[in-house]
Amino acid sequence: MRNILTLAAALLAFHSYGISIQFETVIPETCGNGNGRVIVSVYGGVPHYNFSWSNGATTESLLNVSAGTYTVTVTDDIGAQLSEQVIVPGSSILPWNEQGSYSIFDGFSEVWGGACAGQCNGRITFHWEMYGGTAPFSVDWNALGPIDPLFLTPEGAIVYSGFCLGDDVTYTYSDALGCTGAGSFTVIGVDSVPDIVS
Repeated sequence: MRNILTLAAALLAFHSYGISIQFETVIPETCGNGNGRVIVSVYGGVPHYNFSWSNGATTESLLNVSAGTYTVTVTDDIGAQLSEQVIVPGSSILPWNEQGSYSIFDGFSEVWGGACAGQCNGRITFHWEMYGGTAPFSVDWNALGPIDPLFLTPEGAIVYSGFCLGDDVTYTYSDALGCTGAGSFTVIGVDSVPDIVS
């Protein structure tokens, strides 16, 4: 009996922190394609959590929705509840992008993909879908040299290669549903990150 009371007291102490809902990422709907997303994390309360969204969804994160205001109600394992609202914006184009990632996992270690002086050996990758749109994406590059897809990261992102040090690169990109956007970046060098991260 004492163990049961101790467990109950521990659960109540843990629960006293209350439920907290955090909207980690809100990705807009683009071009009216119903591809907005809300990535959610829940803290406190007593796990496990049940989710109820105002559009009828019962998943933790909200996927493939139109622009609008949504309410999520989280119920923890002992019935405590919290509701929060989130706005999914809408856009008629894909968002302007600046800078991808030069830090690339090549399947063995994470390496820096900046270009060497006087060479066009820079590599970069983008996680386009985190900005909005629906994969797969295609890109038209305006760069000094030819840009080629090199390989896929374990997450499925394309690593592009052929960027020249100091080049001001512009590009347009489009998603699988025909929504388009643009972006630019300046190619930086290997000296910007002196060590390889393993």
